[in-house]
Amino acid sequence: LAELTFFGDRLFYKEWWNATKLEDYWRLWNLPVHNWLVKHVFLPIVNSGFRKTTAVFATFFVSAVFHELLVSVPCHTVRLWAFF
Repeated sequence: LAELTFFGDRLFYKEWWNATKLEDYWRLWNLPVHNWLVKHVFLPIVNSGFRKTTAVFATFFVSAVFHELLVSVPCHTVRLWAFF
């Protein structure tokens, strides 16, 4: 099935284990999530005239919300651990 949908050829991460900075690690790990966040959260905020720092913070916050929901809802443990 992966070959038919071309899902098996998808690039999920690059050499994150060689990252020397935290921002390099985030950029190299989980590329589909990183690329989606850049395209749909970071760039629209920057293009709206906000500073890059604000866009980075907002993108990190959106990522935290999605990760919290994707882990806590299926486990029935919605406790907002990512925020406290």
